[in-house]
Amino acid sequence: MASRLPISACTHAPVTPSDATTYPTPFSALFIGGAGSVTVTSPKGADATFAGLVAGQRLEVAGIKVKSTGTSATSIVAIFDGQ
Repeated sequence: MASRLPISACTHAPVTPSDATTYPTPFSALFIGGAGSVTVTSPKGADATFAGLVAGQRLEVAGIKVKSTGTSATSIVAIFDGQ
């Protein structure tokens, strides 16, 4: 009998970078579809810019906002674990 692989309990949502929009639940990672940089606001309110990201990269970072200022990456998807 074939064994089953565990399925991660996660949801995802496309990201439109915005300096104003805050997610009510923090995301745990971002999938970067198009290369560039991403500015993220942490759950504690600190901003950080991640530069040199490549297409297809998964950025393991918790955040409540993907800011338009400082973000040049495209086709970003937020991943929410355990939702």
